[in-house]
Amino acid sequence: MNEGWRELRLMRLVIDPEVREVLRVTSSSPLSIASIADRLGIGESKTYRLVRKMSRHEMLRKMEPAGARAALYAANVMVVDMSLGNDGLGIVVEYLDGRKVAKRMTQRQCTN
Repeated sequence: MNEGWRELRLMRLVIDPEVREVLRVTSSSPLSIASIADRLGIGESKTYRLVRKMSRHEMLRKMEPAGARAALYAANVMVVDMSLGNDGLGIVVEYLDGRKVAKRMTQRQCTN
């Protein structure tokens, strides 16, 4: 796979309005899949797929409180910044633990 594929997938996630809504509703308190689905007015299966993709990219962190029936998910991202210019796409993601992903890709890299 070409260099930067992970960042490209991350960019695709970030531009999805439902992904941004999941981040918004989970930023103040951890929520279950059912609670996220209810707050966003979308089905649980779709919510599960979104959460799974977001978790793979560490945008959400999974919490399993003792005695809880369902896992809870909390936003794990502080800042997401995307830019589009004549020279291509750029993304910066800052995680709560201080890690940072920064990548700039030319149009050619984005289409390969």
